[in-house]
Amino acid sequence: MKKALKMLVVLLLCAGVNVSAKTLKEETTSLISSMDTLKTESKDKIATLNKWLISNEAYVVKVLDKDLTTGMAEAFKASDYKQVLNLLEKALDNNGFRDQSNSLKNIKLDEFIDKYLALKDDLTTFVNKNKDALNIKTGTSEGIECSLDFYDKIVESYDTLKEEVSSLLAEIGKLFGKFLSKNINSGLELSNQELINKLENYENYTNTINDVIKRIYAIFDEYENVFTKIMSENAFITRFKNKMRDDVQKLIDNCKANYESTLDNFIKDRQTKLAETVTSVVASNKTTKEKNQELYNKIAEVKTIKNKFNTNFDSIIANVDTSIISKELDSFKAKANNEFEDAIKYIEDHMIIDEYDIKLASDSITDIEIDRVRELVILDKVFEIDDFKSKIVLANNVGILGFEIKTTLNVGTNSKITVKEAEELKKEYVVILMGDVDGNGAITVTDVVKTAYAALGEDIFNEYETIAADIDENDHVTVTDVVKIAYRALEGN
Repeated sequence: MKKALKMLVVLLLCAGVNVSAKTLKEETTSLISSMDTLKTESKDKIATLNKWLISNEAYVVKVLDKDLTTGMAEAFKASDYKQVLNLLEKALDNNGFRDQSNSLKNIKLDEFIDKYLALKDDLTTFVNKNKDALNIKTGTSEGIECSLDFYDKIVESYDTLKEEVSSLLAEIGKLFGKFLSKNINSGLELSNQELINKLENYENYTNTINDVIKRIYAIFDEYENVFTKIMSENAFITRFKNKMRDDVQKLIDNCKANYESTLDNFIKDRQTKLAETVTSVVASNKTTKEKNQELYNKIAEVKTIKNKFNTNFDSIIANVDTSIISKELDSFKAKANNEFEDAIKYIEDHMIIDEYDIKLASDSITDIEIDRVRELVILDKVFEIDDFKSKIVLANNVGILGFEIKTTLNVGTNSKITVKEAEELKKEYVVILMGDVDGNGAITVTDVVKTAYAALGEDIFNEYETIAADIDENDHVTVTDVVKIAYRALEGN
């Protein structure tokens, strides 16, 4: 009995030796072997997925909509990669593209994702557990050797996959660009108000792209947080993150390349429609005042769209913390605003000018606006009297130009510009200096106080004082106008 017990103890001890924990080197070798296996499979899966996207991009673009893109982005943000695929597969299937849905399922990306996440967890756990031994500067000789082996393998794996990853991101950018192009085309026949409503949806789309890119960077941050415990932070950033930025830029460039021509055609189409509208107004049998009123209404429409566009885009840019996207959005916003200003200028150039009328001495004067319907000359800054007079001329060299200015230094609200013929008054414009409600040719605390009383309903402005006080041009005198006039007063007009 004792002999049998002894033999059992020996066997247990031997078994204990056989199942003892692996050495650091053995664990490293095992993980590197797993990385090699997954590297080969990753290269194949990413290449297969890219081929699938290229072959089926038309179907993907057809099923992409606001709900699907938002859902996929939310799943990606939550690291639920299988749900990203499931949503796309389901959308394809629901739209009658069963073959495309099945071929995506047959790539078996869900199985690959499980393997990737498992290996990622194993690597993270291993490095965190052995970070002291693995530290490239202060670790053990065995640990340092293992760290170098890891680094070499990570570099090798990344370099092996780089081409496929770059191609995949480029294709995703292309797909999204075509999706945007589809949506731009759908807006060709929309009214201006419908366009404003549609524009609001693009905030969601842009933020979706940004969320995806932020998640990509977050994934790299996760690896960085682990591997910088044992390696140089600069090495990681230089080797991986900076190269990833290049791929993100390609994604953006591909997206842009696939919607830009469509956007340009859309702009040209709106310009053609605008020209047709303006031509129709000018050629109508209406009075000069009625024609100009219609043109001013069109300008007001363009300004409304412009303001809505800028409000939405400012909101988008404020929420975007990816510098690459912010740069592209700033460029897009600038281009759009140039188009808006060109549209306004086109309409203004087609205003009907009567025989006894005035105009600006130069097209470059931007701080003076002539409102031909209300017969106003609106100043956006303070002008000295002589300087102001030099900027106003007769439109047709008919009549005698005159000025009725009650102030002694600067031009103030309620000043007048007249055109007479043989002492007969033919045309009269009232001058409005924005912010100058008391008409003294300066913007002071008195204007702030008067506007504040008007905003509270304790003072009543006449027609011209109301226009001068309405800095934000919303047809109401409010606290916002009070603040803006106060800023002008503090800035010295």
